[in-house]
Amino acid sequence: MRTTQLLTTAGIVMLSYVSAAQKLEWESGEDLAFLKGQKEFAVEYDYSNIKVKGETEADYLKAQREELNKDKQGDGDEFVEEWTKARTSKYQPHFEKEFNKRISDSLILVKPGSSAMYTLIIITGDMELGKGATFSKKPAKVSFSLKFVETANKDHVLAKATLKEVKGEVDAPKGSGFIPGAGGVMAMTAHVQNKEYSNRIANAYQQTGLAMAKYISKKL
Repeated sequence: MRTTQLLTTAGIVMLSYVSAAQKLEWESGEDLAFLKGQKEFAVEYDYSNIKVKGETEADYLKAQREELNKDKQGDGDEFVEEWTKARTSKYQPHFEKEFNKRISDSLILVKPGSSAMYTLIIITGDMELGKGATFSKKPAKVSFSLKFVETANKDHVLAKATLKEVKGEVDAPKGSGFIPGAGGVMAMTAHVQNKEYSNRIANAYQQTGLAMAKYISKKL
Protein backbone atom coordinates (compact mmCIF):
# COMPACT_ATOMS: atom_id res chain seq x y z
CA MET A 1 0.00 0.00 0.00
CA ARG A 2 2.73 2.46 0.97
CA THR A 3 4.81 1.64 -2.12
CA THR A 4 1.98 2.63 -4.43
CA GLN A 5 1.39 5.86 -2.55
CA LEU A 6 5.05 6.83 -2.80
CA LEU A 7 4.76 6.52 -6.57
CA THR A 8 1.64 8.68 -6.65
CA THR A 9 2.74 11.80 -4.84
CA ALA A 10 5.04 13.24 -7.49
CA GLY A 11 3.39 12.02 -10.64
CA ILE A 12 -0.37 11.86 -10.30
CA VAL A 13 -1.09 15.45 -11.32
CA MET A 14 0.89 15.02 -14.51
CA LEU A 15 -0.60 11.63 -15.32
CA SER A 16 -4.25 12.22 -14.46
CA TYR A 17 -5.46 13.07 -17.92
CA VAL A 18 -8.93 14.61 -17.79
CA SER A 19 -11.44 13.96 -20.55
CA ALA A 20 -14.52 16.01 -21.38
CA ALA A 21 -16.12 17.49 -18.27
CA GLN A 22 -19.37 16.05 -17.04
CA LYS A 23 -22.46 18.21 -17.00
CA LEU A 24 -23.54 19.97 -13.85
CA GLU A 25 -27.22 19.64 -13.02
CA TRP A 26 -28.42 22.82 -11.33
CA GLU A 27 -31.23 22.91 -8.81
CA SER A 28 -31.01 26.68 -8.26
CA GLY A 29 -28.92 29.77 -8.95
CA GLU A 30 -27.48 28.48 -12.20
CA ASP A 31 -26.77 31.96 -13.62
CA LEU A 32 -24.16 32.51 -10.83
CA ALA A 33 -24.79 36.26 -11.09
CA PHE A 34 -23.50 36.77 -7.54
CA LEU A 35 -19.98 35.76 -8.64
CA LYS A 36 -19.65 38.53 -11.22
CA GLY A 37 -16.91 40.95 -10.21
CA GLN A 38 -15.51 38.57 -7.58
CA LYS A 39 -11.80 37.68 -7.79
CA GLU A 40 -11.95 34.54 -5.67
CA PHE A 41 -14.20 32.32 -3.60
CA ALA A 42 -13.51 30.05 -0.65
CA VAL A 43 -13.99 26.28 -0.69
CA GLU A 44 -14.97 23.80 2.00
CA TYR A 45 -15.40 20.03 1.87
CA ASP A 46 -18.14 18.02 3.55
CA TYR A 47 -17.50 14.29 3.95
CA SER A 48 -20.33 13.57 6.36
CA ASN A 49 -22.67 11.98 3.79
CA ILE A 50 -20.32 9.49 2.13
CA LYS A 51 -21.61 6.06 1.24
CA VAL A 52 -19.27 3.40 -0.13
CA LYS A 53 -20.80 0.56 -2.12
CA GLY A 54 -24.15 1.38 -0.51
CA GLU A 55 -22.78 1.31 3.06
CA THR A 56 -22.24 4.25 5.35
CA GLU A 57 -18.61 5.29 5.45
CA ALA A 58 -18.37 4.28 9.11
CA ASP A 59 -19.67 0.76 8.43
CA TYR A 60 -17.41 0.34 5.39
CA LEU A 61 -14.29 1.40 7.28
CA LYS A 62 -15.15 -0.80 10.25
CA ALA A 63 -15.49 -3.83 8.00
CA GLN A 64 -12.27 -3.01 6.14
CA ARG A 65 -10.33 -2.55 9.36
CA GLU A 66 -11.48 -5.90 10.73
CA GLU A 67 -10.93 -7.82 7.49
CA LEU A 68 -7.46 -6.43 6.77
CA ASN A 69 -6.30 -6.79 10.37
CA LYS A 70 -7.24 -10.48 10.24
CA ASP A 71 -4.83 -11.00 7.35
CA LYS A 72 -2.07 -8.91 8.90
CA GLN A 73 -2.36 -7.00 12.13
CA GLY A 74 -2.06 -3.27 11.53
CA ASP A 75 -3.02 -3.30 7.83
CA GLY A 76 -6.62 -2.40 8.62
CA ASP A 77 -5.59 0.47 10.87
CA GLU A 78 -3.25 1.74 8.16
CA PHE A 79 -6.01 1.57 5.57
CA VAL A 80 -8.37 3.67 7.69
CA GLU A 81 -5.64 6.21 8.45
CA GLU A 82 -4.72 6.57 4.78
CA TRP A 83 -8.40 6.78 3.80
CA THR A 84 -8.76 9.94 5.86
CA LYS A 85 -5.38 11.44 4.91
CA ALA A 86 -6.19 11.19 1.20
CA ARG A 87 -8.80 13.91 1.58
CA THR A 88 -6.24 16.64 2.23
CA SER A 89 -3.26 15.10 0.45
CA LYS A 90 -5.01 14.19 -2.82
CA TYR A 91 -8.72 14.94 -3.22
CA GLN A 92 -8.83 18.60 -2.23
CA PRO A 93 -5.62 19.63 -4.07
CA HIS A 94 -6.82 17.89 -7.23
CA PHE A 95 -10.05 19.87 -7.30
CA GLU A 96 -8.38 23.20 -6.51
CA LYS A 97 -5.43 22.86 -8.90
CA GLU A 98 -7.62 21.73 -11.79
CA PHE A 99 -10.13 24.53 -11.27
CA ASN A 100 -7.48 27.24 -11.04
CA LYS A 101 -5.61 25.84 -14.05
CA ARG A 102 -8.68 25.59 -16.28
CA ILE A 103 -10.57 28.79 -15.46
CA SER A 104 -10.43 31.06 -18.50
CA ASP A 105 -8.06 34.03 -18.06
CA SER A 106 -8.17 33.52 -14.27
CA LEU A 107 -11.60 35.16 -14.06
CA ILE A 108 -11.98 33.94 -10.50
CA LEU A 109 -9.87 31.64 -8.35
CA VAL A 110 -10.74 29.13 -5.66
CA LYS A 111 -8.77 29.53 -2.44
CA PRO A 112 -9.25 27.36 0.66
CA GLY A 113 -9.44 29.45 3.82
CA SER A 114 -10.21 32.62 1.87
CA SER A 115 -12.28 35.35 3.49
CA ALA A 116 -14.08 35.90 0.17
CA MET A 117 -17.75 36.85 0.17
CA TYR A 118 -18.83 33.44 -1.15
CA THR A 119 -17.91 29.85 -0.34
CA LEU A 120 -18.31 26.72 -2.43
CA ILE A 121 -19.15 23.67 -0.31
CA ILE A 122 -18.36 20.35 -1.97
CA ILE A 123 -20.37 17.50 -0.45
CA THR A 124 -19.15 14.01 -1.31
CA GLY A 125 -21.92 11.43 -1.58
CA ASP A 126 -22.05 7.92 -3.02
CA MET A 127 -18.83 6.39 -4.27
CA GLU A 128 -17.65 3.24 -5.96
CA LEU A 129 -13.91 2.67 -5.67
CA GLY A 130 -13.47 0.94 -9.02
CA LYS A 131 -10.62 -1.45 -9.82
CA GLY A 132 -7.08 -0.98 -11.03
CA ALA A 133 -6.29 -4.56 -12.04
CA THR A 134 -4.94 -5.13 -15.53
CA PHE A 135 -7.76 -7.33 -16.79
CA SER A 136 -10.68 -5.96 -14.76
CA LYS A 137 -10.03 -2.23 -14.71
CA LYS A 138 -13.00 -0.08 -13.69
CA PRO A 139 -13.03 3.64 -12.94
CA ALA A 140 -14.08 4.97 -9.57
CA LYS A 141 -17.45 6.73 -9.53
CA VAL A 142 -18.19 9.58 -7.13
CA SER A 143 -21.35 11.70 -6.85
CA PHE A 144 -21.18 15.25 -5.54
CA SER A 145 -23.49 17.99 -4.37
CA LEU A 146 -22.06 21.49 -4.74
CA LYS A 147 -23.50 24.63 -3.25
CA PHE A 148 -22.48 28.26 -3.13
CA VAL A 149 -23.26 30.01 0.14
CA GLU A 150 -22.55 33.36 1.75
CA THR A 151 -19.36 32.99 3.76
CA ALA A 152 -20.78 35.08 6.60
CA ASN A 153 -24.09 33.19 6.61
CA LYS A 154 -23.71 29.65 5.34
CA ASP A 155 -27.38 28.90 5.76
CA HIS A 156 -28.00 31.27 2.86
CA VAL A 157 -27.61 29.05 -0.23
CA LEU A 158 -27.25 31.01 -3.48
CA ALA A 159 -26.80 28.13 -5.91
CA LYS A 160 -26.91 24.36 -5.77
CA ALA A 161 -25.87 21.70 -8.27
CA THR A 162 -25.07 18.01 -8.51
CA LEU A 163 -22.58 15.91 -10.44
CA LYS A 164 -23.56 12.26 -10.59
CA GLU A 165 -21.16 9.33 -10.88
CA VAL A 166 -18.09 11.29 -11.90
CA LYS A 167 -15.65 8.74 -13.28
CA GLY A 168 -12.06 8.76 -12.10
CA GLU A 169 -9.01 6.84 -13.23
CA VAL A 170 -5.35 7.59 -13.79
CA ASP A 171 -4.16 7.54 -17.37
CA ALA A 172 -1.10 8.70 -19.25
CA PRO A 173 -1.47 12.13 -20.89
CA LYS A 174 -3.07 12.11 -24.31
CA GLY A 175 -0.42 11.91 -27.01
CA SER A 176 2.38 10.79 -24.69
CA GLY A 177 2.77 7.63 -26.74
CA PHE A 178 4.27 9.73 -29.51
CA ILE A 179 7.10 10.99 -27.27
CA PRO A 180 10.18 8.83 -28.00
CA GLY A 181 11.20 6.87 -24.92
CA ALA A 182 8.61 8.51 -22.67
CA GLY A 183 5.25 7.10 -23.68
CA GLY A 184 5.86 3.60 -22.35
CA VAL A 185 7.25 4.85 -19.04
CA MET A 186 4.34 7.23 -18.51
CA ALA A 187 1.80 4.55 -19.38
CA MET A 188 3.42 2.11 -16.94
CA THR A 189 3.55 4.72 -14.17
CA ALA A 190 -0.11 5.58 -14.77
CA HIS A 191 -0.98 1.88 -14.64
CA VAL A 192 0.75 1.50 -11.25
CA GLN A 193 -0.89 4.63 -9.88
CA ASN A 194 -4.33 3.57 -11.09
CA LYS A 195 -4.15 0.48 -8.86
CA GLU A 196 -4.51 2.71 -5.79
CA TYR A 197 -8.18 3.52 -5.12
CA SER A 198 -7.40 6.99 -3.73
CA ASN A 199 -5.75 8.03 -7.01
CA ARG A 200 -8.86 7.04 -8.94
CA ILE A 201 -11.05 9.01 -6.54
CA ALA A 202 -8.65 11.98 -6.73
CA ASN A 203 -9.20 12.03 -10.48
CA ALA A 204 -12.96 12.28 -9.90
CA TYR A 205 -12.32 15.41 -7.81
CA GLN A 206 -10.09 16.70 -10.59
CA GLN A 207 -12.86 16.22 -13.13
CA THR A 208 -15.24 18.07 -10.81
CA GLY A 209 -12.81 21.00 -10.78
CA LEU A 210 -12.76 20.94 -14.57
CA ALA A 211 -16.57 20.85 -14.82
CA MET A 212 -16.95 23.79 -12.45
CA ALA A 213 -14.22 25.82 -14.19
CA LYS A 214 -15.79 25.32 -17.60
CA TYR A 215 -19.24 26.27 -16.35
CA ILE A 216 -18.09 29.38 -14.51
CA SER A 217 -15.97 30.49 -17.48
CA LYS A 218 -19.05 30.25 -19.65
CA LYS A 219 -21.25 32.20 -17.23
CA LEU A 220 -18.77 34.95 -16.32
